[in-house]
Amino acid sequence: MICFPLIKKALFGLFFLILTVSSGLSRKESQIDLPECIKYLSQPSYHCTQEYNPICAQNGITYKNECIFCSAMRPDVSILRFKHFGRC
Repeated sequence: MICFPLIKKALFGLFFLILTVSSGLSRKESQIDLPECIKYLSQPSYHCTQEYNPICAQNGITYKNECIFCSAMRPDVSILRFKHFGRC
């Protein structure tokens, strides 16, 4: 009888852990980060900063930052695609 409260607490803790982990995994899958190119549409490409936050495109080229990637994508949207953040 003394073990019952301990088992109950352990099961509750295990249930809470499973619930927390599964909700975290589903949130990561649904929140895929993509470059926000819409904010660069109205500015010329030469207004991009030189900060280094690399973006890898599907063509294997690493772009220095989001603005430069989005500027390169503008004229050739059908060919240039986002692959991941970071160097290729």
